[in-house]
Amino acid sequence: MNIYIIRHGETEWNIVKKWQGHKNSNLTELGKLQAEKLANKLKNIKFNKIYSSPLGRAYDTAKILKGNRDIDIELDNRLKEINMGVLEGLDREIGIKKYGNTIEQFWNYPHLYNHKEINGESFYSLNNRTKEFLEEIIKKYNKNEHIVIVSHGVTIKSFLFNIKNKNIKEFWDGGHVKNTALTHIYFDNEFKIIKYLDNSHLQ
Repeated sequence: MNIYIIRHGETEWNIVKKWQGHKNSNLTELGKLQAEKLANKLKNIKFNKIYSSPLGRAYDTAKILKGNRDIDIELDNRLKEINMGVLEGLDREIGIKKYGNTIEQFWNYPHLYNHKEINGESFYSLNNRTKEFLEEIIKKYNKNEHIVIVSHGVTIKSFLFNIKNKNIKEFWDGGHVKNTALTHIYFDNEFKIIKYLDNSHLQ
């Protein structure tokens, strides 16, 4: 089975550097263009199914990727971004001033991250829901099918965490997930990464 894991396009809050999490901001014109460029790159692949986070920025990206294909986009709450609690909607700098220690843990010491400090979601919870989702789709589809997952930066890192069977201390290893980054994974009894956080469609 071919699995294409894709981050949404650039959003308005990405530009002004606000924490998003479960809150949403719309795609910018550039974000739509990023999705269109990726859609063009993938235009000859016969997708069997598209799964998307229900948050608007992901769903709008998924609709662009779908194009004129006669398939469903299924929304799944397990594909939402990690919940950032009281940080959501705040300017990043304001969040750092108020909750600097917790944010430092989040980015640099995930094994020590105290999500309760901001009433957010733990990495444990996030990793459990992405693992559950992965296990579900590999049972559901055969090795010749093509499945698209449109999600969010931290959630995609969680998918990679599970695929690579990492230690929580290594959660952030492997680079940043940029807007519309594509990770192509093939599964046939085991996972094989074909493309990793690829943004060549934007060059």
